[in-house]
Amino acid sequence: IGLSQGRRAKWEEQFALLLRYREAYGHCDVPTIYTNEEYRSLGRWVSSQRMNHRRFCDGERVSEELRSRFRRLMDVGFNFVIGSGRCKGRAEHR
Repeated sequence: IGLSQGRRAKWEEQFALLLRYREAYGHCDVPTIYTNEEYRSLGRWVSSQRMNHRRFCDGERVSEELRSRFRRLMDVGFNFVIGSGRCKGRAEHR
């Protein structure tokens, strides 16, 4: 099952916002709960990306499109695991 064009566009919008955040703050460690209106949706989005990655780490099969997104996020310095979580990264991303 593929993603709809609307969902793809929304992901790309949030990814662009992540890049703006990185430019402004020097990192991609966006808090899940963000009070700044500009980045509020980004906090929820990064939480969703981490949840998708956790499922992958737990052995759930994911699409090539999702793997590609993981790679793109890793390439810009996004941390899927904050603190002492499991699955710092899987070789299957590359």
